[in-house]
Amino acid sequence: MRTRFALLFVALTGIIQGQIRQFPFKESFDSVSVPALPPGWLTTSNHAASGDFVTTHSAPLSDSTAVLSTNATVSQSLTSPLLDFTDREADSLIFYERRSASHNSGLLLEASSDGGATFVIRIGDTLRNPGVTSYILRRMQLPSGLSNQASVRFRWRVLDNGTGSTGTIRFDDIEISAKAGIDAAITELIFSPMIPRAGDSVVVSATVENVGISAIGAHATENFTVDFYDDINADSIPESQEVFGSSPVARTLQPGEKLRMESTLRNLREGNRTVIAVVHLPGDQNPANDLARSVVPVAFARSSLVVNEIMYDPVAGNSEYVELFNCSRETVDLHGWSVSDVSGPAARTSAHLIARAAFVIASGEYIVITTDSSIFTRFSYLTQPSYHVRIRPGAFSLNNAGDDVIVSDFTGSTIDSVRYSPDWQNQEIDDPSGRSLERINPSLPGNDRRNWSTCADPLGGTPGRRNSLYTRPAPSSALVSFSPNPFSPDGDGYEDMTMLTYRIPAASAVIRVRIYDSRGRLVRTLADGDPSASRGELIWDGSDDNRRRVRMGIYIVLLEARGASGETIQATKCTVVVAVKL
Repeated sequence: MRTRFALLFVALTGIIQGQIRQFPFKESFDSVSVPALPPGWLTTSNHAASGDFVTTHSAPLSDSTAVLSTNATVSQSLTSPLLDFTDREADSLIFYERRSASHNSGLLLEASSDGGATFVIRIGDTLRNPGVTSYILRRMQLPSGLSNQASVRFRWRVLDNGTGSTGTIRFDDIEISAKAGIDAAITELIFSPMIPRAGDSVVVSATVENVGISAIGAHATENFTVDFYDDINADSIPESQEVFGSSPVARTLQPGEKLRMESTLRNLREGNRTVIAVVHLPGDQNPANDLARSVVPVAFARSSLVVNEIMYDPVAGNSEYVELFNCSRETVDLHGWSVSDVSGPAARTSAHLIARAAFVIASGEYIVITTDSSIFTRFSYLTQPSYHVRIRPGAFSLNNAGDDVIVSDFTGSTIDSVRYSPDWQNQEIDDPSGRSLERINPSLPGNDRRNWSTCADPLGGTPGRRNSLYTRPAPSSALVSFSPNPFSPDGDGYEDMTMLTYRIPAASAVIRVRIYDSRGRLVRTLADGDPSASRGELIWDGSDDNRRRVRMGIYIVLLEARGASGETIQATKCTVVVAVKL
C-alpha cells in the first residue's frame, strides 16, 4: 500500500510540473530526435511495442518532423500533454492531417478533464479519409465543459474499423487555444513604407486586440500602454534603452475589438532592423501574446554605390565588365546585392547576385563584376588580393548599341542605374572598341552624358582603379569657377575635362549655360533650362554642340539663373582656357 501511494504521489507531481498554461499551445514535433515524441506526449503500443505513434522526417507539413502511425486495422491513440484551462475559456483545436489512400479507419478526437483517466468528452464527429493524400486542415471548436478545468488532455484515437494494414496517418502543426478572462495581444505589426531607405523614417503600426472574454482598459480594468522598441543589440529582448515610442490607451476595448497604435522610428540605418511592440496591461492573464516582433528591411541610400565604368565592347577574347564605386562614407556589405542589364518589371527576375555571403567594400573602394576570368589577361593587376573582382557568368550581356545597368541592394531596391549609349564616347576617337566608358565624377548624375567619356588609359580600361578621366571641383569662393583651368581635351587621360562649379542665391532655379569663343560665337550650350539647386557642377569635355573638339583659346562662359516666374536671379560670366600640349 505504501508503494502504491508513493507511485500515485510521483504521478500527481508530474502532472502538476508538466501542465501547459500558456496559450495558444503549439506543437510541430520539430524539437525531438526521431522517433521520440515530445515531452508529455503519450501513445499506445497496440501495434508496435515501442509505440504506435512516432515522429518522422518523412513528409512533414513544416520543417522538419511530423508524427506518424501505421495500420488502419488496429486501434491506436496519441495523447497530448496536460493543459491547464483554469480561469480560461476553452476555444479551439486545429491540426493538419495526412493519410495514405489505404488508411480508411475512422478517427475520433476526445478530451479528458481528469488528467487522462477517462476520455468521455467527444469533440466533433468521426473523421474519415478525406480522399486526398495531401495535408488537410482540421479545425474543431472545443466544448464549454473544458473551460476552467485544470487537468485536460486531448486524444487522437484511430479506430480499428479500417482495412489497410499498411496505411499511414500523419499529424503536424497542432494548435490548442483558450481565451483568458483578461488578455490583450499584439496581433499585427506592419511598416509604412514597407521598405524604407537609410536615413528615412518608418511608421510602425501595432494592432492591439482584446482576445480575452472581458472588457479591458478605461473603467473595465486599468489603462494599458503599447511600447515600441528598436532592437539595437539584436538580442530579441525589449530593453528600456531601446524604446522609441510609448502610447497610453485610455479607452475600453470590448472582447474581439482591435485598436491600431503607431510610432515613428527615425534616422534608419541600412540592413534588417528588428522592431518589437509590447502591450502592458495590468492583470493580463496571458503574457505570451503581449509581444510581437517583425523585421523591417531598410534599403541603402541611393547612390551608396554607383556604376563607375562600363566595358560593353571589349577586344576579342576579353570579357565585359561593370565597375562599381563606393562613394558613401560607410562600408557596404554586398551580400544579397545584384546587377542586371534588364530594366522594368523584369529587372528583379533577371538580376544576378553579386555576393551570396558577406562581401564588404570599404568607402572609396571599387568592385569589378565580370562575366569570365579573361579579364585577368588584360588587367593582370586585378589578381592582387587588394582588388575586389566577382566573376558572374551570364550576369549581363551588354549591348554595343546601348543598354541598362541596374544595381540593386539586398531588398531589391535600385541603388544606381545607368542607361548608357555609344554616343557618350569621345567623338574624336575613330574606333572606341576595346575602351570602356568612364564616369568622370561619381558624385554627378549617372545618366548625364556630359559625365561620361572614353577611357584614356593605354589598357582601354581602369577596372578597380580611379578612372583616367576623373575630375573633381577645386575649392572656390567664386560664383562660377572651372577646374582644371586651363584644360587640354586631347584624350591623353590628363586634364581632358573641366568641371564648372557654380553658386546661385536661391534654393532652386532653372539655369542656362552657354560657351562662346573669343569672337563671340556660340560654340556650346552646356545647359538649357536645367533645374538646379543653390549649388551645382557641370562638366565640359572641350567639344562644341556638334561633338567636335574646339580649338585652343580663351572661351567665355555665361551662366544665367531664372526663378519660377522667369525672373533673372543671376547672370555671371567667367573664362576658361582650352590648351594643347607642346
